[in-house]
Formats: sequence, C-alpha cells, structure tokens
Amino acid sequence: MGSEWDTLVRDDATALIVPMPDPIVWPRAVEGMEMPPDEPSLLGFDEEHHIYTIDGVRIPSVTTIINGLVDYSMIPPLQLKWAADRGSAAHRAIELWDHHVLDVLALDERLAPYLDAWRVFCRESGWQTLRSEVRIYHPLYRYCGTLDKVGNLPGEPLGILDIKTTSVLHKDYCAIQTVGYQRAYNEANEERAKRRYALQLRPDGRYQLEEFTQHLGDWQRFREHLARYTGGSK
Repeated sequence: MGSEWDTLVRDDATALIVPMPDPIVWPRAVEGMEMPPDEPSLLGFDEEHHIYTIDGVRIPSVTTIINGLVDYSMIPPLQLKWAADRGSAAHRAIELWDHHVLDVLALDERLAPYLDAWRVFCRESGWQTLRSEVRIYHPLYRYCGTLDKVGNLPGEPLGILDIKTTSVLHKDYCAIQTVGYQRAYNEANEERAKRRYALQLRPDGRYQLEEFTQHLGDWQRFREHLARYTGGSK
C-alpha cells in the first residue's frame, strides 16, 4: 500500500488541490467464520444509498432528520466522504471483533487505533454489549435508524451507545441523535433503555465517553427537527 497521502485530487467545490488517502480496506471475517444473521426487522435497507423503507415506502432516518446540525461545509466533499467511509469501516471492524470473527491480520492499519480504543474502553469501563447494529422504527413519528450498541455499564440500567470516529465529538448532535434512537428503541422493546451515551474513538487509541441526561429537552429538540423535515407538526 502506498503512502496514505500519495494522491492529489482537485475538489471542485473549493477549487483546491487536496491530498487524498488510499481507500480503506473493508474489514472481513476470518475465512470459514461468519457473523450471526441479522435480527428480523420490518425495515428494508438499501445500504448503497442508505435508504430505509417499509412496504416500499421510504422512511426518514434519524441522521437524515438532523442532517445539517453540524456544519461540514468547510471540509472538501471528497475528504468528508473518505472520513465517513473510515467511520463505517471502523464500526464494521468493531462489530466483527465483538462477535469474535474479525480477521485481525487483514485489518487496515488505519483502523487499528479505533479498534484499540474500543477494546480499552470495554476493559476499563466494564461495558457489556448485548446487541449491535439494531434497526429501530418509531410507529407514531414514522422515523427509523440503526443504533450501534445496546448494553450497560456495571451497575447501570440498559443504555444505548453511539460510536463516533470524528475528530470532534459534537455533543449537541449526539444528544439529539441518541434520544431519537432511544425513543424508537423503547417503542419496540419491553426492557427500556434508560441511558444514552456517545463514545468517541480517537486515532491515538484513546476514547471519550459522554452521557446525555436531558431526556425531555433533547426529545423536544429532536421533534422540532422532525417537524421541520416533514413540514408539519410532530
């Protein structure tokens, strides 16, 4: 593999020449080992276009509803896409690791620090993952999404955890995102998630955990974003 910054690409949105890293190598399972099957879900999901549907009707996701809450306009689109691809790959590596099937020897070295940070977090905090990549749908407000982790810290009730690999942990965004996930999750599950966390994994192998406790205020803000998205009152 060449240098991470050995390709120069013109970004038409900024008229600048920006260095582009090599594409991330997608994590894979050890040969002969497989992930457990996905949980049953009413939602259809087009992974390539990131579109959710129910019976052919498109359903907006939490991230679509709150899109624009963080301003990424100063980041060239090509770099933004590469960072998003890296984040998706890091999530996949963690999911494979949690199911004990990750091919560590084939892991892209640029993903290793994020996996290391996840392992350190689990070891130091005692976090126990019970479910991963859970599809959720709110039947009243008609939105959906996929939350990263359901589990708990020692002595704490059930919670949802969203993993971030961004250079900055945007707490306001995470608060609104996780409350959308929490409300939809609790609509479909008898054991309610009472805690909400965002976990930033850093490229130096460290992590930052944030808990969000303003449940009513965050829910109100999410509903305001939903109303703007749908053009009505929710």
